[in-house]
Amino acid sequence: MNQKILNMTKFIIDTGKLSKNKKQLLNTLNKFKLVIFDLDDTIFPLYCYDIIVFRNLIKKISQKNKINKKKAFDYLVSEKHFKKSKQKLFSIFLKKFNLVNKVSEKSLVNFYQNHSIIKNFKPPSLKNLIKKLKKENIKLLLITEGYMKRQNNKIKSLGIENLFDYKIILDGKNNRKYKPSVVGLKKYLKIIKKNSSIYLGDSIKDKQISKKLNIDFYYFNMSKFIR
Repeated sequence: MNQKILNMTKFIIDTGKLSKNKKQLLNTLNKFKLVIFDLDDTIFPLYCYDIIVFRNLIKKISQKNKINKKKAFDYLVSEKHFKKSKQKLFSIFLKKFNLVNKVSEKSLVNFYQNHSIIKNFKPPSLKNLIKKLKKENIKLLLITEGYMKRQNNKIKSLGIENLFDYKIILDGKNNRKYKPSVVGLKKYLKIIKKNSSIYLGDSIKDKQISKKLNIDFYYFNMSKFIR
């Protein structure tokens, strides 16, 4: 079994199992003329991006505050990606590490949402698979949701910004309502419907969108290969 150890954590990625799943996935997607991709935890494990952001965040906090960096880092990673807590992450974090009157929640949120593009970012991903589909002249559409700058910086960090024919970032503003709404997809509905299309995603919301669009759905969760 091939395993890749992730820095500063006890978690590993089963690259052998991931490789096998990629082959199965490619064989399925090749049958369609348009493939719709979700971003986070589908194209790549969001965990791999956030551990870098959290590490830099803790580094910044520790410059002016005494803090156990390893415990603080492990707490953020665990709460966000393994316990998947629905509570306000940074608010609880500040209380737990006695930083309430020293660091503002807003400053942490801003740092997290606006983190710059990460250079040499090479997590396990579907980037090569996407390139293969593009060579086959299969149309590619990326649909992701979240803070606009954060999502764009993830895309650029991965180096996939020029691989897609169409891109939609649903940030909840104006007509860009969050998933599973299809309001933000209005511009591309004709393209989706006139092609044999499939939606690749990792969540119930992704599946709900595919159902509303009346197209095939393929469940693929990159984070499932982390253990």
